[in-house]
Amino acid sequence: MPNFFFGDKKDDKIILEKEETTHLKVIKKNIGDYVEAITGDGYFYRTKVIEINKKNSILSIVEKNKSKKEYFPKIHLILGMSKWDRMRLIIEKAVELRVQSVSVFKGQKSNQNYKSVEKFEKIIIETLKQTGFPKIPNFNFVDLYDTKKKNTLVLDFEQNIDFKTAIESIKDQVNILIGPDLGFSKNEKEFFKENKFDIVSPGDTIMRFETAAIYTLSTINFIKNRL
Repeated sequence: MPNFFFGDKKDDKIILEKEETTHLKVIKKNIGDYVEAITGDGYFYRTKVIEINKKNSILSIVEKNKSKKEYFPKIHLILGMSKWDRMRLIIEKAVELRVQSVSVFKGQKSNQNYKSVEKFEKIIIETLKQTGFPKIPNFNFVDLYDTKKKNTLVLDFEQNIDFKTAIESIKDQVNILIGPDLGFSKNEKEFFKENKFDIVSPGDTIMRFETAAIYTLSTINFIKNRL
């Protein structure tokens, strides 16, 4: 059950679509009741239910409060396409660990080829509602070879700099780049080396794709006292 409702803000109203309206009915909210809502714009909204229809509902904004918490350094997570259950887990945990943006690329070893932004955004929104965070992270698909070296840490076992040192050196922003579950290809590794990317390994222990991602994000949050 969501802690917050997610909708589209239009003037002084928030519109809930069919799925959110169903949740509203399940918890037996009626016209005149108050509910908490978010729209992804960084504000918390206290609202009053003024319409409940078959396909949507309308909330009237009573009060809004901006989230006071800022998360630095800013984290941009870049993931290689992998099996959906693993991708889903990472996206959920990345939102919980307050990344500001997520990008997904099709690696040469990726067996998947996702094209629906909405599929990923749905997971992001569900996690926002459950964890009570009002700012939606940006999401997009990218080409790996458009990645810039600046502020980027590539996770791979063939490291060229120390993991802890790399994280401690992060300042305002960092891009965490993780290959697909089958790893980077030879050509992709050559691209990193030729362009002198900083390559780090989270440790000597061999980790699964999703474990390495969550461990790295958690370590950044801990060392930088980010949460």
